Amino acid sequence: MKHLGKKSLSSVLAFAANLLLWVEIGAACIGVCMVFLAAYFRRAFALQIPISYLPMTSAQIQSAGQNKNFGVINTTNGILSINVDASWQNIMLILLGYGALLAVVVLITYQIKRIFENFRQDQPFHQSNIGRIANIALILIGYSLVQWTFVIVVNQILLSRFTIWHNLELTYDFNFSCLIVGVVLLAVQGVFKAGLVLEEDKQLTI
Repeated sequence: MKHLGKKSLSSVLAFAANLLLWVEIGAACIGVCMVFLAAYFRRAFALQIPISYLPMTSAQIQSAGQNKNFGVINTTNGILSINVDASWQNIMLILLGYGALLAVVVLITYQIKRIFENFRQDQPFHQSNIGRIANIALILIGYSLVQWTFVIVVNQILLSRFTIWHNLELTYDFNFSCLIVGVVLLAVQGVFKAGLVLEEDKQLTI
């Protein structure tokens, strides 16, 4: 299968990205409905907050063999479930938080969709692709910084509201994966710029 043009791999990926975009929008609508239904029927939410902490032993596993060796399960992260009242302030905060996260996913999917659409038109070095790659890179870098700020704020709230932590000490993990991918995409943007210059020189030569 060819990689560019119609009926190519790029065409399939453009269709998949477009389908994924609509799935994400549908999931957002379902999520909003579930929040309001939970507020109406249960009058409370089970708010799921991801937390990270210093390595701790979760369990020991006894060996089935005769040597009596055992294994240890260590864990460094988990999900903290907190029941919150279904007040309009909490509803707005939940919708704002999950909405911001979904907006990041939708924006990235939309940019990828448009990039593959240009690939389908056999225009990999189109000017708009350079801007779209930069957009994805900046979104990922911005997300890593905002997510780290969110972790700091949430940890401070948890430490001030909950006093029984036993030996669990919260940590402030930074999302290096998104940051690194964003920086790599900025480098890819430079490659596309060079490719666009070569493509324009080729057109002028012809």
